[in-house]
Amino acid sequence: MPAELLEGPGEQRRTARRSAGIHSSLRSRGSVGSLPVQVVDISTAGCRIEVRPAPYHGSTVWLKLPGLEAWCGRVAWVGADCVG
Repeated sequence: MPAELLEGPGEQRRTARRSAGIHSSLRSRGSVGSLPVQVVDISTAGCRIEVRPAPYHGSTVWLKLPGLEAWCGRVAWVGADCVG
C-alpha cells in the first residue's frame, strides 16, 4: 500500500498518520450489518474514516480491513462525513 506521511502545523498526534485510501467496512455495536467505508489515513493509534451515516461519538465499532481480522475501537471524534 503506498503511503505518505501527513504532517502539518498544529498536528498533535501520538503517532504519525499515513495516507491510506483503503476500502473497508465498519460495524457499530448493536447493528446487524456493516457499512462500506474508506480509511483516509491510518496510524498505530487510530485512523480517519469516511462514513455516512457516522456512528456517534464514543461508539464502539469494528473496522474490517481487507485481509485482516476486524479491529475493535472507539469513535473519538465525529466530523461532517468522517470519524476518527
